[in-house]
Amino acid sequence: MGTLLVLLIVIFACLAFELPVYFLRFMPKKCRLPGIDTLVNRILAIFINSARAYMHVDFLHDKGDFSLPERFIIVSNHQSLLDIPVLMDFFKGICKVRFVSKRELGSGIPFISTVLRLQEHALIDRKGRMSSSMRTLATFAEVCGKRGTCPLIFPEGTRSKDGKVRTFHSAGFRRILDVQPLPVVFVAIEGGWKFTSLKKLVLSLERVVYRIKIVGIGADAGLNKNTVNEVLERGRKKIEETITDWRAGY
Repeated sequence: MGTLLVLLIVIFACLAFELPVYFLRFMPKKCRLPGIDTLVNRILAIFINSARAYMHVDFLHDKGDFSLPERFIIVSNHQSLLDIPVLMDFFKGICKVRFVSKRELGSGIPFISTVLRLQEHALIDRKGRMSSSMRTLATFAEVCGKRGTCPLIFPEGTRSKDGKVRTFHSAGFRRILDVQPLPVVFVAIEGGWKFTSLKKLVLSLERVVYRIKIVGIGADAGLNKNTVNEVLERGRKKIEETITDWRAGY
């Protein structure tokens, strides 16, 4: 019952915020982008607070003792569509996150689709040509550089239904680094896999712990292209080890 209530709250909020975000598209960018950021933060607060209150989700944030650079690329494992708002909330106040997602999310969803387009996230056609996806990522990286935002990528390419960390694919990660040679911040997520389907969402009765933790900084801005795969694999293993420890109760 709590899950259905949260879904209804979020749907209502998205419908209510669709009109103001639609009108923001006609404003100059210097006014448009801060206005959209404000609306997004409000939706995030509504979602996080509702999930805590009615779904009994505990969001456990751990930013560690790392000294984060001014800008960086975020690399995370991927378990659920909820990972996106959860990560945006996690980095709120630290940086403005822009992520790589599938093109289908860019249309037909009140508020969310409009925000994805206006905030200039990367919308990739997973069935399209690789060359087209790489051009989209290059443009995305350039825009992030101009706007001072931090790109976020899920190198697994798809959500893990059981939460186990899959192979990290390096092509998209490498393309972003080619254009924006940023430090790499690795983040582990655990708990989202329990919400991988509408059925799981509706039937979820147990208290869910949604953990988010920075587990390492992979490289500085001088990252050599020949070491990209090595850095990415080290980050993947660190994320996997962290999740294994969590599941073992450490």
